[in-house]
Amino acid sequence: MSEKPTTKKPLVRINTKTFVDTGLVWLINRFLHLYGFAIAYDMNEETGECSDFYVCRTIFRGFEEPFDSEGYERVARYMKENAAELYAEAEYPIAEDFVHRGSNDSLLPR
Repeated sequence: MSEKPTTKKPLVRINTKTFVDTGLVWLINRFLHLYGFAIAYDMNEETGECSDFYVCRTIFRGFEEPFDSEGYERVARYMKENAAELYAEAEYPIAEDFVHRGSNDSLLPR
């Protein structure tokens, strides 16, 4: 991971492609499909950059085998590569200890 969240800056924006590449969009969509929803996004086929994330209603209820295997691999790789850092971050305060101050990046300690 690049920039790390801290108690002074608990929210750090990441590149949307990074979010997709981790497999987390696939994992979240596996859950959302149960309820007929999905997170979708537009992808520039030349650059691979993702933009305009949005929530949709869908008829899909899961993914076919090749997509599931790839999704599990991506999530497992992300967890393996970031386990120590994620474990260390687990010692941070819970979200209730912060107050939203207006913008997306402005959670401040109470």
